[in-house]
Amino acid sequence: MVCIGNSITNGFPFKRSQSFPSLIREATGWDVINKGNNGETTEQVLERFPKDVLAHGPDRVTILTGTNDFIFQRDTVEGAFHKIKKMVSLSRENGIQVLLMTPILTVPEMAREAWMSTANVDYFQVNRKLLELGEKILDYGSGENPSEIFCLDLAAPYEEYMKNTSPVIAYQDGLHPTVEGQEFLARRILEKWVNI
Repeated sequence: MVCIGNSITNGFPFKRSQSFPSLIREATGWDVINKGNNGETTEQVLERFPKDVLAHGPDRVTILTGTNDFIFQRDTVEGAFHKIKKMVSLSRENGIQVLLMTPILTVPEMAREAWMSTANVDYFQVNRKLLELGEKILDYGSGENPSEIFCLDLAAPYEEYMKNTSPVIAYQDGLHPTVEGQEFLARRILEKWVNI
């Protein structure tokens, strides 16, 4: 299995052994490759998809991307979604099962203070776009063949997790999950996919 995406998949700012791909490997014994790269947009993830996913010939791939597109204002919701669909198509052409996940939201107040505080990013607008992208992903998955693509909403459960704990337990800096947050993501993915 390959997990591809941005810094959330990578496990930033913690050790890779604390990332959800590593936790899934530990829980299942599967061969799980972490291909999360910090700071990448969906376009960058798509560009390296053949080398970082297809070349490994995995049975499964998880795709989690989109946040940086809107933080850095590099793409529209529709543009990011089109690139995600291209990754799904490439996977299916190569017989790879896809777990497509909605990106988690930011905590605007925390992100402004702890992450790129001088960048003047409107995190409320970022969240609106993340929610719109998430809706497109879930709609897309509901119409696909369930033997080839699965969709998992991470945004709503993670928001609920944060409310049931606290922002500082769920988020390192308003964008990236804490170690406990990575454990939550791993549990959600395993609940969805371990018995498939």
